Amino acid sequence: MCGVAGIIAYKDPDRVAQLLYVCGYNLLHRGQDGSGIVVERFDGSYLLRKGPGTIDRVFLDINLRAPEWHGSTGLAHTRYATSGVDFNDPRSRKESTRAAQPMAIHFRGQDALLVYNGNLTPSCIRELHREIFEHDFKEEMSQRGAWVDTELIVRAIEKSSADSFEAALFTDICPRLRGAFSLIILFGGKLYAIRDTHGFRPLEIGEYQGGYVVASEDNMFGKFPGGKKVRSVEPGECVIFSRKENCVDMESVQWGASSCTHFCQFEQIYFLRFDSHANGGVVAAQRKELGRVLCRECPPPPCTDFVLGTPDSGQDAGYGYALEASIPFDPLALRRLHGAGRTFIEPVNDLRKEGVDFKLVAIPEFFEGKRVVVVDDSLVRGTVAARLVYILKESGAREVHIRVASPPTKHGCLYGIDTFRIENELIARGTNTAEEIRRRVNALVFERYDKRHILDSLCFISLAGMKSVWKGKLGLCDACWTGDYPVM
Repeated sequence: MCGVAGIIAYKDPDRVAQLLYVCGYNLLHRGQDGSGIVVERFDGSYLLRKGPGTIDRVFLDINLRAPEWHGSTGLAHTRYATSGVDFNDPRSRKESTRAAQPMAIHFRGQDALLVYNGNLTPSCIRELHREIFEHDFKEEMSQRGAWVDTELIVRAIEKSSADSFEAALFTDICPRLRGAFSLIILFGGKLYAIRDTHGFRPLEIGEYQGGYVVASEDNMFGKFPGGKKVRSVEPGECVIFSRKENCVDMESVQWGASSCTHFCQFEQIYFLRFDSHANGGVVAAQRKELGRVLCRECPPPPCTDFVLGTPDSGQDAGYGYALEASIPFDPLALRRLHGAGRTFIEPVNDLRKEGVDFKLVAIPEFFEGKRVVVVDDSLVRGTVAARLVYILKESGAREVHIRVASPPTKHGCLYGIDTFRIENELIARGTNTAEEIRRRVNALVFERYDKRHILDSLCFISLAGMKSVWKGKLGLCDACWTGDYPVM
């Protein structure tokens, strides 16, 4: 899971790099392992900076107003590492610069740059590896490669025998890729925005006073001068932006059939920022409605004193739950420390556990003797649930009941949600009952904190209940909960 953005401008070239930084900063919730910006200057050269860490750290000492950063088009990327790093070796994380994006493509003597969000399926990766390694790219890739699926796409484009760059994309490469991919590519002064035929990952188009912006989410469009959303890139579509003297032309190419789409529901329950729009509405309102449906399916116990949501993505569902139950909602009792990252996207389990322990703070005066319902967006490994039980009971809560605004996560994701690699650690793996999951959470509390604090009840929204909230036209992927993978 990553964040991608691209800008093409017909005026104010001194602002392009700064606006790309705005995009990257507003996509930090999608990835914090690596960041980068590239700008195409008017002489056709590129200025690229990328590295490990968040975009504010990578560009801490860079003046993006400087003339060398002036240009007409550019890309930005925030990386969430699901491959290309040995997660058990901290040194490997420091050496992951090569996997940071944008990545360069060398096609017929011309340079291009690419940013990518998604995951190719294991079978597709094996096929691309086999094809590339059968030719003379093996030594080159071993020397400069990042060993990630992004680089496989880059190398496949480079070795394409198609007559043109666009033919390479539309007839050779994209139809062979299986899995989730949202790509933005700079080549020949044009910007290419490409989405896979299933529409797994979002890709949005915005317009502002001076050009167009494409990004994984639309939450930053309003921060641009005169900015507004135009539309989404459709599944199986490439939108090509070409700069003219006083405007930017936009052309649509439908490179692949999209008769059956599978938008990722985990995007809507967790990854998308609350003020973004996706598949039928604004995310905050969708999550609030999830809370209402959850309350109807999993009512609060009698004599519940108040409801709270797990910061941050559980807050909206918690508010909806409290409204439906006519029980007070208290956003003050449980806080997320300012500056704490999103622990789900921390790729090392030990760091994730430490992050969970650091980020959540309960105020004891709110909990003494109280019966509390906590609403969370999802239950993946169970570390957040265990931490909640521990800190709320330690803070004096009489009862703690957890309600989850998505079904139990039982299967790994092949398409960019980082659960496939840790599938055996999913707390709901191999069980069909919430009661068994509750027992596992209680065991985790004892294992981690050496305390016999008990989660008093646990209940999940049904898959049908969750799906009833989404009003968009796209079909939905539910592989995390059912194991029904749309493409392998």
